[in-house]
Amino acid sequence: MIKLGKFLLILLIFFSQVKSQERFPYFYLGKLGNFAILQHTASSEQRLVKAGDKIGDYKIVRIHKEELEYVSPSGDSRKLKLATLEQLPEAPEQAIEYRLSNFSQHQQIEKKLDQTMITLAYEKTALSKIIEEWQRMSDIPFALDAGLYANKVDLEAKVTLHTDAIPLRKAIRLTLVYLDLEYSIHDNQILITIPGTIVAQQPGSKYWQGLQRAQKIQQQKYAQETEDPMEVFITCSLTLVTLQQITSTLAQLMNMPVVIATNLSTELQRQPRAFTLDVTAIPAKEVLQQFCEQYKINWVLFENTLYLGNPKEIAVFQAQQKQEIADAQKQQTMLQQIVKLPKGNFSLQEVIFHLEKQNHIVMIAEPEIWQDLSMRYEFSSQGVSLEAVLQEIMQKHQAEYIFGKGNVIYLLRSHP
Repeated sequence: MIKLGKFLLILLIFFSQVKSQERFPYFYLGKLGNFAILQHTASSEQRLVKAGDKIGDYKIVRIHKEELEYVSPSGDSRKLKLATLEQLPEAPEQAIEYRLSNFSQHQQIEKKLDQTMITLAYEKTALSKIIEEWQRMSDIPFALDAGLYANKVDLEAKVTLHTDAIPLRKAIRLTLVYLDLEYSIHDNQILITIPGTIVAQQPGSKYWQGLQRAQKIQQQKYAQETEDPMEVFITCSLTLVTLQQITSTLAQLMNMPVVIATNLSTELQRQPRAFTLDVTAIPAKEVLQQFCEQYKINWVLFENTLYLGNPKEIAVFQAQQKQEIADAQKQQTMLQQIVKLPKGNFSLQEVIFHLEKQNHIVMIAEPEIWQDLSMRYEFSSQGVSLEAVLQEIMQKHQAEYIFGKGNVIYLLRSHP
């Protein structure tokens, strides 16, 4: 009897040890659509799982807002509560690297290219001498790609060009086109190459390019007139003219770019047609509908530009519009995600670090915003939406945010 008691005790200890080893190795951070956001208990690793997925010997059964149900390796059905703030990782102690640190001088080069004015007065001047002048005037480093030497490009080729004062960017393009060459900004210098040269991208270049696109979107938003161009009243009388004349007139009256799509333009070059537009005080939208119906062409307003084209061409733009609407809906869902930041006093860099880890996003701030460490953030233990965090960042840093591709959010300084 005593031996049986000892055996049962050993068996009980064994099973209790097995149970303790079956502790689920992840924290449950919250629900995202049909997925659960998990973070490893021993590291910052995060993953998304859905009902039916397996993590090792554990199987996810159901995902609720406040808890997660799973089956353990021993077959028991268990529940994992939403992680508390105390369980989440501490703020990083080390400095957080800026993704665009390799582009610290890139923006300065862009400004110099646009702000440096130069008068071209080249009369059989060697390219090497011209590059020396550009470098001296702009204080921008210039470099020649190895492909120029491999293809035996004559750097002493003579150039003859005369212009009034123009931005350096335009001067470089004009001169290099003259010699069938190109340039790019690479490693904080102007790199001159032969056409078709593939220059290895610097780390973070896609985010840098995305930031530039976001800045252009911001500028377009500020430049927009309050009046809807589709509501502008059109009055014009054009009889038997080219489509190019029609679009030029509409561009002036609507105060926006009007473009003939490539395929339609090619068709009109092969088979020229005459067009007539004779209207008096009619809204632009009605004018376009009537005109395009008459001549069996289509139109679409895309990214502040009006395009006229054949049905297949315009369908491409319309598909992009639908995708943008779908992306905007996903972004709204993302903004409503609940963010649970650890208690403490954080810099913007640390806030971004936690948002990225928790919400599976990338946040890119303009350098001036990223480097501003004067603003501090404190969050309550109840958690807030991602949108609320972004609103606080906007208020403290006088900034605004723009969504880019692939769950990237760009933080830009607001402009009056």
